[in-house]
Amino acid sequence: MSRHLESLILSSFGTPTRDNYFNIDESTGVISVTTALDREEFEQITVYIQATQQDDASKTANAVVSVTIEDVNDNPPEFDQDQYTVSIPENSPQGQFVLQTRVTDLDLGGFMGTLQIIPDSVPFSISLDGTIQVKSSADLDRETTDSFSFQVEAQENPPSTNKATADVTIVLLDENDNSPQFTTPKYEGKVFSNQTSGMQVVKVEATDLDEGSNGEISYSIEFGNEKGHFEMNENDGEITLVKEISLVDNKIIEFALYVTAKDRGAISRSTSAIVNVKAPGESHPQFLRDTYQGQVEEDQADTDIVKDTMKGPSK
Repeated sequence: MSRHLESLILSSFGTPTRDNYFNIDESTGVISVTTALDREEFEQITVYIQATQQDDASKTANAVVSVTIEDVNDNPPEFDQDQYTVSIPENSPQGQFVLQTRVTDLDLGGFMGTLQIIPDSVPFSISLDGTIQVKSSADLDRETTDSFSFQVEAQENPPSTNKATADVTIVLLDENDNSPQFTTPKYEGKVFSNQTSGMQVVKVEATDLDEGSNGEISYSIEFGNEKGHFEMNENDGEITLVKEISLVDNKIIEFALYVTAKDRGAISRSTSAIVNVKAPGESHPQFLRDTYQGQVEEDQADTDIVKDTMKGPSK
């Protein structure tokens, strides 16, 4: 809607105008501007003028002059916000909508120009309508970079000094895209003859790069504990002896426990490791046979009578 101002100019006997926008030469009738006009304040001004006969003030004539204010590019573009902040999931796909920026310009026709992101190395792009989208999904890894900060710039066409910038911060929300990782794929533990219930056998450890519940880990024994000799603390990965093992002299009993580290995400991820537990029995020397026979001739010395009579503990 056009903005309109009515102004009355009296030209009789040099009487000054009521408003300060215009002046009229009483002899020539030339109307001139007395102060700068802002098209963004008034697009059009209607001026009423009156001519009075000098020798008879009762004789007058009236006229109307409509003055249109032409536009000059004297206003820079403006963003609707000085700073934009938004959160999106990490690994968002290419072309994913991020946010909408809006640019206005008080000059005639509004903003006509280009938009760009500074620096353009960030994994986002901006279209002519101010829409910011994901440019590279592969770079949206929260475990590498948890947020991006950059500027958007609006530059008028043709290029001029009239431009505007706004700050943008995009925060990446964690997705459960990392599985727990054990510090080693295989652990070793031992149970000794004097070990009692409740004593630690071995402790495993796993880490998860995700945050929150996606990075919280619980531990469990999945296989290998059918006889119930062991128990695992789900919070810290400690395996303890809860049922004594009947040890056999000179024999090693082995258990292969398959343990799992599982995160607490809505859709959880897990990984496994092996824990080898050995329970060696008491070591005693043993004869290979219960009875041995040997012969020796008279007057014979330094001669073996019986060989391979003993064996040591199993390994």
